[in-house]
Amino acid sequence: MIVVYALLLLGAAAPEVEIRTVDGDAVTGRLIELSATSATLETDSGTTTIDGQKMLSLGPRSAATAKSPESKSAALPVSVNLVDGSTVPAAGFSADARKARLLPAQGDPLEIDLRDIAAVRLQAGEPAVEQAWRDILAGKHVEDILVIRKENTLDYHKGVVHEVNDSSVQFEMDGEKIAVKRAKVFGIVYFRPPRDLPGALCTITDVDGGKWAVRTLSFDGQLRWTAPCGIEVKKGLDSIANIDFSAGKIVFLSELKPDSVRWTPFFAPSQPLPSVEEFYAPRSDQNFSAQPLRLRGEKYAKGLAIHSRTEMVYRLPGRFSRFRAIAGIDDEVAPNGHVRLVIRADDQTLFDEAISGSDAPKSIDLDISNAKRLVILVDFGEKLDVGDHLVLALARISK
Repeated sequence: MIVVYALLLLGAAAPEVEIRTVDGDAVTGRLIELSATSATLETDSGTTTIDGQKMLSLGPRSAATAKSPESKSAALPVSVNLVDGSTVPAAGFSADARKARLLPAQGDPLEIDLRDIAAVRLQAGEPAVEQAWRDILAGKHVEDILVIRKENTLDYHKGVVHEVNDSSVQFEMDGEKIAVKRAKVFGIVYFRPPRDLPGALCTITDVDGGKWAVRTLSFDGQLRWTAPCGIEVKKGLDSIANIDFSAGKIVFLSELKPDSVRWTPFFAPSQPLPSVEEFYAPRSDQNFSAQPLRLRGEKYAKGLAIHSRTEMVYRLPGRFSRFRAIAGIDDEVAPNGHVRLVIRADDQTLFDEAISGSDAPKSIDLDISNAKRLVILVDFGEKLDVGDHLVLALARISK
């Protein structure tokens, strides 16, 4: 098993973190202990332990640094994809038949078993080139793939990749070994037979833009984790941008496909035009003008925009206990808009209230324990259907 050591700040006090829970709470304090089952913080009111099943995320209390992890990652030329789905940005990469050596943005070089690497992008590219790279990664390959860049296009060859150094890539094709200038190589896709890897507990994003799938997790002054492929990592807590525990605990409705959607116009023609039905169909993560969802100036990245009269039926995927959302009329049409919002779990009505563009948004928190179906009805209100653009911001189900 390979151990990867990052730059450590020994003896420094642990920075304050914020833990967000499925109940919508945010708890701030200094991290004392962390595992798959719980987290313990020293808060202003004393020691607090949070059940791991309740944790959604853990991150620094203070705002992120000037550059986001994504922008830092994009600034690094190399990006390594591990077989467990982790991605590691780096400033340099080399490999022999068994080991790969990564030069991170900070800290010591990292040595990883080559069998744990699925692909490596050796240079950055424009959006069209990056999309072509993603298309190649998505393909099914039974040999190693050497990807060559020709201006703004990518081409590739099948064979066996051997040594990768600063000047060339040793590539075997049709039994002949050739040294390909590294400057011409955009990336490498290694052939990897399927492996039965354990599932991930969470995802860690570091400040350099690396995204690590995590199987085991602990904290003893530094954060230690094991990736599903077996790599062990140790980093200072101040080098972590976010730990995402949300997988399987929370699902946004905008990410679910409803079982059925039925729109009824206020003035119903004998046969509505398909183009009109499409125009009034619910929107996911944007409003009816393809702009961000906004309620009273607050922008929301996740949610639904629904026009009256629309009924949406969802089949709930698994056992979830709460439905939460913030309901209001889209800022783009407010103070117009007046709808009746009805939410049912199976045959039980949990919410039935008017939502007006002149009112403040309403927070909704409903018990949906044991329900198999969730029904959302946005009905006509008091103003015909003028401005009836309901926003269900952060509409989600959670365990």
